[in-house]
Amino acid sequence: MSFILRFSIALSYTHFGLNLIMSYYNANLNQTSENFMAIQTLGYYSLPKIKDGYIGAILVIDKEGKPVEFRTTYPVKPTAVQMTLYGDSLLPTINIELCGQPLYQALSHKPDILLIENTTLLPLAKKISGRLAHITPFDRNVTSAQHKLTSPNNQFNPLMVTYPDYYNSNDHTFIVNQLADFFKTVNLVEPFQRIMVALNALANENSNFR
Repeated sequence: MSFILRFSIALSYTHFGLNLIMSYYNANLNQTSENFMAIQTLGYYSLPKIKDGYIGAILVIDKEGKPVEFRTTYPVKPTAVQMTLYGDSLLPTINIELCGQPLYQALSHKPDILLIENTTLLPLAKKISGRLAHITPFDRNVTSAQHKLTSPNNQFNPLMVTYPDYYNSNDHTFIVNQLADFFKTVNLVEPFQRIMVALNALANENSNFR
């Protein structure tokens, strides 16, 4: 009789297969797929901590702030053994391999820029075809940000923008110009709040998201 145990190292979505990604919103309000391909879009990727793990979600909006597409994973709930074995590589694995990259690849309308609210998610940039940037409300005491972004009409509070280290000046210029264009009419940080409200609503409606 063998007394050697083999623990499951592979992380997965709770109760579901690795490749299962939910699409809860795919807007087509009187627009054809061709029209959608022509519009400018902005994406928001969030990986909030939940009770026993993490859940990934991407919201794509147009220049009016309207939702174009929303996708989310099921919760990723690592066991105590997995957390110990993965160590510092746990969050990057969840961020990129289980949530960020699969969500981005599943999008029907891939955004020109994907925004994140936590700098720990910056490594995802190397795994997607579009550009990625971190935004947060402006704080004069923070010196790590690489650019201050001001709303053209001063309608919204200024933001700080941080890029992946390997981005060049052309990447910076593209991102700033695109964000400035959206910033004329859209509060650029507000969609992150929408994601959290949507995920809370899902959790209330469906126990699989808790």
